[in-house]
Formats: sequence, C-alpha cells, structure tokens
Amino acid sequence: MAASPDEFRLRYRGEIREALIMIEGNDGGFDLLACGWLTGRRDEKLFALVHSTGTDRDHLLVRSGERDSRHVYNWHRIDPEALRELQNCIERLRVDRMPSAPPNPA
Repeated sequence: MAASPDEFRLRYRGEIREALIMIEGNDGGFDLLACGWLTGRRDEKLFALVHSTGTDRDHLLVRSGERDSRHVYNWHRIDPEALRELQNCIERLRVDRMPSAPPNPA
C-alpha cells in the first residue's frame, strides 16, 4: 500500500472516482477520509472511506485486487459479509476498552 494518504490519492484517485461515478452517477468528486487494510479471516483488502462531494454521502469502498473480470471497476462498496465481520471486530474492540465504571465528572 502507499505510505501516505497523499500517495494513496495519487495511486487510486482515478479508480475511486470511476467507482463513485458507477455507484452514484455524478461526477465522482470525493474527499478521502481514511484508507488502509481490512484484515479478515480469509484475506486482506485495501479500503477507502470517502465522502462524495456530489451527494454528501460517505462510502466504505474495498478494492477487489487486480483487474477482476467480474467487476466493471476495481473499487466497490463493501459486501454485507465483510461489513458484518468489520462491525463484529469493532464491537469486540469497544467492549474490551470500555471502562468498568463511568468517568468521574470534574
């Protein structure tokens, strides 16, 4: 993966813009909110959390790897199974880090 968000933008900007055009049907303009790797039970996927400037919506996109003939574009919305796995992982992290008592008000 690219070492910085700027390098990520340079490398994947066109692919993400193309995916947003296919998903939303507008100009594909976006702001990159986050990027990195999603590590699941079976594999790792490159992700981008983007904010569409045309529709004011956020999208969690994953990259399908190298050109995949089953997809018209490389980036697509996260599938329901991977989203459930991510939500479960976040929930476990939240539970593990929740304090046993509420913080004392100052």
